[in-house]
Amino acid sequence: MPDDELPPEVQKSLDLLDTELEAIGTEYPSQLQGTPTPPIIHHYTDDSGLRGILQSGKLWLTDVFYLNDPSELRYGVGIAIETLARAAAGGPLEQRIFAQDFRRYQDGAEGVAHYFVLSFSEWGNDLCQWRAYADNGRGYSLGFDGPAIEKAFCNDATGVPIKEHISFPVCYSEATLRGIFTKLINKVLPLVSAAGTLGLSNTAVQTYMDHLHLSLALQVFRTALFFKHYAYASEKEYRFMHISPANNPPTGLNFRSRPHTLLRYLEFDWLTLNPALLKQIIVGPGTEPRMGLRFSYDCLKAYFPVISVRLPNVVPVVKVRLSQAKEPRARPMRPGDPFGDHRQRATMLALILEPVLANEDGVGVPARPELPRHRHDEHTTAA
Repeated sequence: MPDDELPPEVQKSLDLLDTELEAIGTEYPSQLQGTPTPPIIHHYTDDSGLRGILQSGKLWLTDVFYLNDPSELRYGVGIAIETLARAAAGGPLEQRIFAQDFRRYQDGAEGVAHYFVLSFSEWGNDLCQWRAYADNGRGYSLGFDGPAIEKAFCNDATGVPIKEHISFPVCYSEATLRGIFTKLINKVLPLVSAAGTLGLSNTAVQTYMDHLHLSLALQVFRTALFFKHYAYASEKEYRFMHISPANNPPTGLNFRSRPHTLLRYLEFDWLTLNPALLKQIIVGPGTEPRMGLRFSYDCLKAYFPVISVRLPNVVPVVKVRLSQAKEPRARPMRPGDPFGDHRQRATMLALILEPVLANEDGVGVPARPELPRHRHDEHTTAA
């Protein structure tokens, strides 16, 4: 038997551990299955993003290791590293070494699995998200039919669930996250201590420990993706995610660049699946109202294939209304960021374009949108 090969009984114990860790790691996601999907979920973007989404009919799932703010992933992994260090602190030397070596996952673990994420929010007019994800308030928020787009993402054309796709609301409870990590760690540490009693060669011990590290890291990363720091709780994030094993990269992989970085992403073709998924476009409070409204309208008219929506006796119209911007609980974005000033609140209005359906004898598609003359009026444009 090669020096790095594990005896069958040892491999069997590791396989059993993987099954137990999998059960713990999937317990929390299974609890979310009964959670109702928000009626409308919103995706924040800038003007180029709005045009691209409407022109292509696709949304992008980005590799989580290349998110705009990778600290949100490091947060969960950091909690796991801290919890493991505390659990191992009073244990034997091999447990402390194991915990110290696990710190290498703090800066990412691309070798663990492939994770791609698409972020939405229950709030379509949130000040913090305008600033962070929509060109400092000069962007747009696209509102999609929550239950319908979730069904389209998580199931194939025949209605069969896609095993690599999941969707869920993000949790902001650190206590819940620590509780899950504690259960995982309590399963792994006894096997770490048992390594010296198995009669393995030094090379086989390394193979054994690598397996334990990777098994724990897999569940840590998957669990961490369900959580964010409580300071982001006002975002009310709702995530679509693709997960595939490290040895099975996803098909349809695409690449785009930003300075000195090549980003991996997958495309979700929502438009082909159901053009009626898009329900509203909210113009950011930092955008000049007439310009933002006209740009939204022109993009809809140029790229959104309303003619292809085959519903009996209906034609699309555009409804325009004003909505008071929500005042969320402010939270610091990062140290020294002026956006973290808790005195700042949303004070501007957001314009909303709502594609709706009317009887074909009713209102038709307008030649151009009209802005309301009064801030709190609600109008429907007519042809």
